[in-house]
Amino acid sequence: MELDFDGSFNYGRNTSKEELNSGFPLFSGILPLLNSGRVNLFGPNTPEITQEVRATNFIGKTFDSKLDGYGVDVKGSGEIYTLPAGPIALAVGMHAGKEKLSQNPNPILQTGDISGYGGNLQPIDNSRTVWAVFGEVNIPIVKTLEGNVAVRYDRYDDFGSTTNPKVSLRWQPTRKLLLRGAGGTGFLAPTLFQLYNPQTPGLSQPGISDPLRCPVNDPNNADCQTQYTVTFGGNSSLKPQKAKQTTLGAIFEPVDGVSLAADWFDLDLEDIITNGVPIGTILDPATYGQYSGLVTRAASCAPTSGAPNLPCPITAIDQRFVNLGRVKVQGIDIDARFSGPATDLGRFGSYRRHVLHQVRPPAARRQFQRLISNAFKPPQVASRRGGRAPPRYRGSAERGQRPSPTRTRIPTPTCWLIRTATRVA
Repeated sequence: MELDFDGSFNYGRNTSKEELNSGFPLFSGILPLLNSGRVNLFGPNTPEITQEVRATNFIGKTFDSKLDGYGVDVKGSGEIYTLPAGPIALAVGMHAGKEKLSQNPNPILQTGDISGYGGNLQPIDNSRTVWAVFGEVNIPIVKTLEGNVAVRYDRYDDFGSTTNPKVSLRWQPTRKLLLRGAGGTGFLAPTLFQLYNPQTPGLSQPGISDPLRCPVNDPNNADCQTQYTVTFGGNSSLKPQKAKQTTLGAIFEPVDGVSLAADWFDLDLEDIITNGVPIGTILDPATYGQYSGLVTRAASCAPTSGAPNLPCPITAIDQRFVNLGRVKVQGIDIDARFSGPATDLGRFGSYRRHVLHQVRPPAARRQFQRLISNAFKPPQVASRRGGRAPPRYRGSAERGQRPSPTRTRIPTPTCWLIRTATRVA
């Protein structure tokens, strides 16, 4: 057995900065001016008053952030044994890396004095390390049948470990026909922003009601059609998002230059990370029992006249990042390709010919990205405040390399021209 080894070191930095060009008013400046009664809120103002209002705006940098990531990759591959149908190929490797997120809000923004942000932002300075090992073996079972088995183990120092296998088969009974199938699992780790963004208070939208203290809308009841304090921020208890995928398909090449492919796929995504459960869902009488753990009530309160057994009023609602929900996607991908003869004007046709012996077992990366990318995409506020950009999805352990330790391990398919799918939430 002889393996060829190679290694690499990678380093990346993602920086962002936000500045207010037109500005938002400072509460400490605009409120005294409005309370003075000199500002006409319903009509024109004198140029002097208009200038005073504009002078309360904060203009300048509100925050900057920096995300550093670096790591070392080592891989080895080679043929380890020869069977009657061909050689067994093995690939092994490891990865070790670290991520560090630093977010620095302007001190004025940390106090919450700048309007338009819904509250204050606090600094973030956290990091994590990750290491992983993987292996993959390709086995020629008979001359026309080939199997592939891969597995990858990842260990994060913040949420723990995850193991993701992949198995695929590729059968080519004739030169013109290829049958293939694959199954495996993947994951997406929570970002540093989703884990460690400091918790800050804010306000809910107006017009919401306590389902227990306001069973019937009553304009004289303080628990009806009101606003509540909401807690935003990261959640160190987040788990990674998990995915399972299965594909079965075939490619048929009746003549040179023409190929037809069809692949059935099934994708199952669990523990989706979302930016809090919608408040309307939490306080919906039909679902309150399921989400009541996200509601904090006063420890003690005076009995309500006529209803002494009512619970105490709501003091806060948890809107932190949470693992919630499941998405299941099934469908069929149809791919038709052709290439025409070469001429002085170039080659006719839109796509290159499929070469069957070069086609790898498929999976559903592009289906996964197009059909349920919103479930994996971090909220915009995370990106604006220094979180990760929407992730790209890596292949299986056979690829080994990845720009960041938080990206998924999902095997990858060929492309397609016609797509049909069904979605089951």
